[in-house]
Amino acid sequence: GTTTVRDFQQYAGLDLLPRLLVRNGELDPDVARSVVEARYAIAPGMVRLATQRAARARQPVVEALHAAVEALAAADSPLDRQRAALAYWDKLVDLADSLVFRLLFNNLRQAYEPAMEALAPLLEGEVSNLDGYRAVVRAVLAGDADAAAAAADELLRPATEAIVTFLEDFEDTDEGDDR
Repeated sequence: GTTTVRDFQQYAGLDLLPRLLVRNGELDPDVARSVVEARYAIAPGMVRLATQRAARARQPVVEALHAAVEALAAADSPLDRQRAALAYWDKLVDLADSLVFRLLFNNLRQAYEPAMEALAPLLEGEVSNLDGYRAVVRAVLAGDADAAAAAADELLRPATEAIVTFLEDFEDTDEGDDR
């Protein structure tokens, strides 16, 4: 007959991220920073695995990856480019063929999607970097895991740093407003 409330930081899973990221209609900068940092930390390992598995991938998976790059090139707006970039990473996760990376990606995407419009200006440089996306694909399909991881790092680092700096500045400004 008793209820025990557990500390979510000790017992919750990634499925809680979307509810933590936007609360009462406002973005939580700490959670947003964590999502962006996790994306940056996870991507190189995921593309390494995709590289290892690319040689045995079925042609439709490889074609879908190329199509995702072309959809990114054809996207007309920053928001459409973000959606196309998510589809691109979705195809790389498919190529990695890892349940854990799939579930991580799904949860990070669910957390990120509500903040897409707000993050559009900060991600425009990344989602417009077609050469960067193509470099990842070339390295993955060439079987060069080190080059693929480096290309993913190079693609994601500028926006990650910009978003983290923005969120830190936002937090500092917000804390100053509370005084």
